[in-house]
Amino acid sequence: GRERIEEASAAATSVEAELQALRAKVASAEDTLAAANMGTDAARIESSDLREQLATAKDAAVAVEEAAAAAATAMALEDDPEAAAATARALQQTSAALADTRRQLVKAKADIAESKIAMATLQLSVDEALQEVETELSKSKVELADTREAMATVKEEGRALKEKVASVETQAAAADARAAAAQAKAVGYEARAATAEAKVETARAKAAAAEDKAVTADSRAREARKIAATAEVKAAEETASARMSIS
Repeated sequence: GRERIEEASAAATSVEAELQALRAKVASAEDTLAAANMGTDAARIESSDLREQLATAKDAAVAVEEAAAAAATAMALEDDPEAAAATARALQQTSAALADTRRQLVKAKADIAESKIAMATLQLSVDEALQEVETELSKSKVELADTREAMATVKEEGRALKEKVASVETQAAAADARAAAAQAKAVGYEARAATAEAKVETARAKAAAAEDKAVTADSRAREARKIAATAEVKAAEETASARMSIS
């Protein structure tokens, strides 16, 4: 029973570790998704900035074209050579500014096109990341469900093992009580045996003493027989001697 409990505990620990690993995978997927969203937001901000630059460039181009038109009108209406020269210089500066504005406009358009490509690439990366996250989440959900089912099974086995252990411990306690009672009886039997053995030793001692007395009595009886025989021989001799004297 205890080995089963240890196995169940080890299985529960393993399942808990798998659960922690799944939670880590989910957290990593969420971090990836957050990073992708941050990248998308940054690209959108950059695209917005480029659009603002383009709008500014367009406004500057319109302003330059208006200034050029005004300068042309002034040249057409002005007969003063100095004013015409100043207007020409202003028109030249305006044309240079317009050319610079157009270059900025072309650059802004190129930046916007590049930004759109980057946005498309980033969107593709985001879609792939989202797909991977969804796949990982689906796998994690399945694994988490399996893990929960395994945890429930382990807990159920643990409860069953605890009940078995409790039953075994109860039976062991009863067996210990019976063993203690048997041991007490054995002690009583040993005490009785010791008493009986002491009585046997006493009886043996008494028998040995009686045997000694019997040997002594036998020895005395033999002595008495010898004395009687001697007396009988003497009496026979004396009787024979007396008869011989009478004859």
